[in-house]
Amino acid sequence: MPLREPADLGWNSGPFCSVCRWWRGAFRRLLPSSVFAAACFGISFGSIWRVKEESLRQRWVIYLTIGAVFGALDFFYLGFLYELAGPQVLFASFPAGRLLLWLLLNVGVWLVPVVPVAVYEARLSRSRLRSAVASLSTWCAAIVAYYLANAVQLAFIGLPARPEMHISNHNAPYFWRNWASVLLGDILGGIAEWIIVAVVGGAIVGLLTGSILLHFKPPRAA
Repeated sequence: MPLREPADLGWNSGPFCSVCRWWRGAFRRLLPSSVFAAACFGISFGSIWRVKEESLRQRWVIYLTIGAVFGALDFFYLGFLYELAGPQVLFASFPAGRLLLWLLLNVGVWLVPVVPVAVYEARLSRSRLRSAVASLSTWCAAIVAYYLANAVQLAFIGLPARPEMHISNHNAPYFWRNWASVLLGDILGGIAEWIIVAVVGGAIVGLLTGSILLHFKPPRAA
C-alpha cells in the first residue's frame, strides 16, 4: 500500500521508491507494528460486533469509517516510525528475511481493518460478493484518508522539509502554486494510483475471506 518516502514530503506517502527502501522500512517496524496491528484489530472487531443488529446502510457507514480512521492513523504511524528509526541491524545479513518482514509489517498491516469487515459482512449477508465490496470499500476509504492526512500535515502541522507549505505562509508569492502542484501530483495523484490497488486487492481479500468462511459455515437450509 502507499508507503513511499519522497524527499519533498519528508515521510512515506505513496508508492514504493526502491527495494532498498522496502527493506529499510521493514526492519524499522517489528515491535511497533505488532502493537499497532493488535490495537487496530481489536478496535475493528469491537466496532463491528457492536453493530450486529444495525441496518445495511449503517453497516456500510461503519465500514467506511473504519477504513478512514485506519488510513489516517497509518500515515502518522509510519511517519512517527521513520522519525524514531535507529540503526538498521535487524536481519542485516539476510535480505530475504528483511523482505519478509517488510511484507508482514507494512503490507500485512493493511489486512487489519479489512479482514474483520469481510468476516462480519459474509456472516451477516451470507454473500461472497458483498464481502468483497465491503472490503474494497474499506480499503478505498483508507487510501483517501491516508492522502488527506498527508495534506493536513503539510498545511496545519508542518514539515521541516516543506515549511513553505504551511498555512501560515499563505501570503507568500508561490504558496498557492506550490499547493496546486502538491494536490495534483502527490495527493490526488496518489489517490488515483492506489485506489486501483484498493479496489482489486480489497475485492480479492474480501472474496477469499467470504469464500473460506462460507465454505466452513455454509448457509442453513430453509
